Amino acid sequence: MRTISTLLSLVGSLSAATLAPSDPNATAAARQLYTYLQNLSGQGILSGQLSMLNDATNDTSSRERYVMARDGGRMPALYASNFGDWPMNYQDSIVHTIEARWKASGGKQVVMLCWHAVQPDTPQSLGYSAMSIFSAANPYPAWKIDSILKPGTALNIEWFHRLDTVAGYLKELDSAGIPVLWRPFHENNGAFFWWGQQPRFKELWQQMHHYYVDSLHLDNLLWVYSMCYFGQGDTWIDSLYPGDPYVDVLGADIYPGSYGQDYAPWIYSTLLDKGNGKPVGISENGTMPYVPTIKYTQPKWAFFCTWWGYEVDTMWVNAYYHPAGYSIQNPDSLYTAVYGDPYTVTLDQVNYGIAPDNHVFVSTSVTPTGGGTVAVSPDSLGRYHSGAKATLTAVPSAGWDFAGWKGDTTASANPLSLTLVRDRAIEATFSPRVGTSLLLNGDFSQGLDDWSFTAWNNAAATAAVEGSDSLLDVSVTSSTGTDYNVQLTQSLLLDSGATYMLGFDAKASGHWILGAAVGENGGGYRKIVSFSDTLGTAIASFGKTFMDTLPSSDGLRLEFELGPTTGNVYLDNIKLALAGGASLLRAAKGEQPIALSLHRTSQGLSWALSRASSQDAEFRLHALDGREVARIPIAPGVREGALRMDLPHAVLVAQFLSGGKSLEERVLAP
Repeated sequence: MRTISTLLSLVGSLSAATLAPSDPNATAAARQLYTYLQNLSGQGILSGQLSMLNDATNDTSSRERYVMARDGGRMPALYASNFGDWPMNYQDSIVHTIEARWKASGGKQVVMLCWHAVQPDTPQSLGYSAMSIFSAANPYPAWKIDSILKPGTALNIEWFHRLDTVAGYLKELDSAGIPVLWRPFHENNGAFFWWGQQPRFKELWQQMHHYYVDSLHLDNLLWVYSMCYFGQGDTWIDSLYPGDPYVDVLGADIYPGSYGQDYAPWIYSTLLDKGNGKPVGISENGTMPYVPTIKYTQPKWAFFCTWWGYEVDTMWVNAYYHPAGYSIQNPDSLYTAVYGDPYTVTLDQVNYGIAPDNHVFVSTSVTPTGGGTVAVSPDSLGRYHSGAKATLTAVPSAGWDFAGWKGDTTASANPLSLTLVRDRAIEATFSPRVGTSLLLNGDFSQGLDDWSFTAWNNAAATAAVEGSDSLLDVSVTSSTGTDYNVQLTQSLLLDSGATYMLGFDAKASGHWILGAAVGENGGGYRKIVSFSDTLGTAIASFGKTFMDTLPSSDGLRLEFELGPTTGNVYLDNIKLALAGGASLLRAAKGEQPIALSLHRTSQGLSWALSRASSQDAEFRLHALDGREVARIPIAPGVREGALRMDLPHAVLVAQFLSGGKSLEERVLAP
């Protein structure tokens, strides 16, 4: 069975920047910027702000004026904008603004540009609304990608015409000596853009890289490969990454508070691992990273860049993906914490001559949260001198077991002693026990922490936790008639081939059909299990047992679909736990396995064993929260029996023990 992991990354510094740009003829300014990003690692994070539309015509955009007002007048170190995003031609204004800022800053201004390119069979004037209409179920046709890549076709000719148009603006910046963090084909692991999740995506990227670098000699570009948020274990980066010779910086677009996203440790570690020492950055963000903490837990982020509108308190209220119930993404208190921390680099603090850091960084994280922790001793807030010794201790949470270490160690001891002299990544793996809920905050005792609540497509709904019992109350005030337009979700890691049980309590203000599903948290959104239950006005327990049938079960989610009608629906005590598998528990060596069968009856349940045990045994019945419901002693030679009692209408775990060992476990559905 695949284990669930606590990721521990030990990040050591290099003696100096050692990587060269992917363009062998990169300009001196581009090389200087690339060296700076490498040497800054572990010493600071560049602050960034993206500006768009007519803001680019201002000397200081309204976006950055807003930031400056909360930062004592200091400008963000990184200026970002987009080409080709809207049905207007403002690229000239962007270029002229960059040139003016570069000159005014004495060459300190760091520049990042993205291109929201419209597919070559569609007029560019249609802008973003045309390029982002796709999905996993309705992708941009693969044959058109083939045609774009094939020299001489109509689509290929039109695409190169558009490449030339954008190259003209980049060449103007090159002529001015301005290096650019160039971020094309961003969020390629999403299915919404025409290039997203395409089987030949690598070739699209390489085609542009070869043309711009080898043919047009745009030697001022550092190529930024950026993905959107992804779940733990997501493999898109393996299938889409163009290769080290074509990438300089790896980035992630992260919007905490939206779609269940946060600054997940696996995103940080995945980019570091894939990049092989290349700088990594937060290429777009909604809520800014909390620098006072992240400088210890994820110290190698080179920059963050707040997307336009998210720096303004009210910009997105009632917008499509922040409807009623939207909360401020970047309040003044966060500006004070982020820009007030000396680790955050503003424009006036950019220093291209910074020396590389001589420390080793130790950062720990838990995946999934709640599975366990890793204690590091001595605790130096993540920062150690090279050559220092540290001890790692894996501490499993209740219901979990430590399974071993992975990564840059072959040791199995716990605690684990290390000498910190180089870059290392070590993983502490934990396995859940049968019956241990894999969900966080399933009783809503911590409000909506760890859950993502979203109302889509003009549906209006709010969610609040009420009363001493922490009952979640979802109030749907406007429905589109589609159940999935109001969703409550939480990310999951499951084990392919294992059996799980889902249980929850629910009621509604009137007749209500509640949908629930477990499936992919992206990609094709394939479902492992999907079902619905009719709710009444009294609280009742519901449950479902299912086997995970997906070949790879990382990056999953549990979802409740709450939006078919208006009214109130209530949820509580949500649990999803490992139920067992065919080979989960086995008999002692030399014995035939004892199989346990269970059936609910009108008076309780009946049970039977495939063979009698030769020793004293017992039968136990547990609820998902670990509470014992019943315990029955079984004498040697007895193979069947019945339990007469009023059983709860919920998912239960039945366990057969003999000789002090658990020989079989089964799930009893409601």
